[in-house]
Amino acid sequence: MQKNINQDMEAIYNWMCVHKLSVNVSKTKYMLINSKSSEIYIKFNGNKINKVKEYRYLGVTVDEDLNWNQHVNETISKTRKIAGLFKKLEHQLMKYTRNTTS
Repeated sequence: MQKNINQDMEAIYNWMCVHKLSVNVSKTKYMLINSKSSEIYIKFNGNKINKVKEYRYLGVTVDEDLNWNQHVNETISKTRKIAGLFKKLEHQLMKYTRNTTS
């Protein structure tokens, strides 16, 4: 599998060179979905691409088991922060309303 992937990566790199495109390898990651394989060595133009267990793409976090738990936890955390902000604003608005109507 590793050999085939690296051959494909070399073909992609060559195609990109012909079309004057580039890749920021330091931002490039790979993830094996539902695989019990150990880490494989994938390279692009001689640079190693790092493996990740979870990745955030277009605002959605997915892990290597296609599990959404991390994404759900992040969404709950953000929602709680916003709810807390509204609670503080509600208290401030109530005080402001009382002061302006008196």
